[in-house]
Amino acid sequence: MEGQGSEFDEWGISMIFPILEISEGEITSIKGDVSSLFEIETPDLSQRSDAERASLLFSFQSELRNLSIDEFYKIYYLNDKLYLNTTDKNVDHLGGKLHIVSDPLIFFLGKLNIFEDIEIFDDYLIVNQKYLRLLSLKEMPRSIDPLFFESFGDFVIHLKKIDPLEAKKKLDRKRKLHFSLTLEMLRNIESEKAFKESEELLELVMTGEEIVFNFEGWFIVSADTKLGLDEKTKELKQRANLHDFDLLTEVRALGLFYSSIIPGVRPLFKRIQLVTSSFLSGLMPFPRESLMSCGIALHSPKGRKVHFNLFDEAAINFNLLITGTSGQGKSMMANKIIKDEVGRGRKVVILDLGNSFKKTVAYLDGRNFSRSFNPLQFRDHFYLKNFILSVVDDGFFSRSDEGKLFEIIKELGDKEFSS
Repeated sequence: MEGQGSEFDEWGISMIFPILEISEGEITSIKGDVSSLFEIETPDLSQRSDAERASLLFSFQSELRNLSIDEFYKIYYLNDKLYLNTTDKNVDHLGGKLHIVSDPLIFFLGKLNIFEDIEIFDDYLIVNQKYLRLLSLKEMPRSIDPLFFESFGDFVIHLKKIDPLEAKKKLDRKRKLHFSLTLEMLRNIESEKAFKESEELLELVMTGEEIVFNFEGWFIVSADTKLGLDEKTKELKQRANLHDFDLLTEVRALGLFYSSIIPGVRPLFKRIQLVTSSFLSGLMPFPRESLMSCGIALHSPKGRKVHFNLFDEAAINFNLLITGTSGQGKSMMANKIIKDEVGRGRKVVILDLGNSFKKTVAYLDGRNFSRSFNPLQFRDHFYLKNFILSVVDDGFFSRSDEGKLFEIIKELGDKEFSS
């Protein structure tokens, strides 16, 4: 694919398409930067203990600390998937396994004609008939919970590791600024707190316990209509305020910043902030939840598709108890399991006290032995013989074997019921 620095102009706002070519997964920008895009296969934190989660996040923090000073790193969270775009040829793991994306622009832009399918307006864009708005991270929260950004929607962040000596200088200037504010005539509590935080961070950087990054980021708000875009923007800004951070709608430099977040383009760092590796490890989502590799399709509390297989090889046993109040879906869950197992060619026997599964049996071309189930029917030798025959393939027993089976059942039954 070749973009050749194509230029388009909409409503008096021009933008040069920044990608020169893509070959074998490598993206070459018009400025000569060569990078690759990877999908990050993160571990499933939902199945881990608190200690295991803490250990995985610490490992991620260590990986961030070991990134190169000379390369750029762009992390995308789009449609509940995590991606990495970087010029670093040596990175092979960052929060999870890396898988090369062969069509890096398709994942971000979709299939479009760059001369016709991108329009730039005052504070929003239309890309592939979708309304988009960029909200930059104007001010970061001081404290966060793990996976902090996951619930806020699509975003992209740009990272560049700062040389420790340069980081010390920047932090020292910041510390001195906050210190001067604490000497004002009126006591400034916020500045005193910021000064203390800067002092502590500077000490961690000097001892090598923390690494500092240049950071900039945007949330990408999208909708099918302009009205929907405005509503989603307002809602996201309100949620951000509740979580102690501010968002700025990009206006004057919208085309410039949108161009900068396209995979393969070197970050501009015009919205720069300083963040630490420990802070970054807490921001990142881990968008993977799984139970089994196959089975019936369900959804996790976060809406992600997971699969459940009662007879998975990794299962400790094959017992299952389905509980819940009336109307919560117990029968529906049981029916999904039954349908899935029959679809796999397995035999299913249902002891149905209330005829709840009569229609299910008929739908799956099964056989109902009676309109209702009576445990005393197990005293009936003919019933027991047919019960056993129902769980084996047709022709498994010959006629003579069926006769022998009946005799054995009768002999065992007479002994059991007479005792």
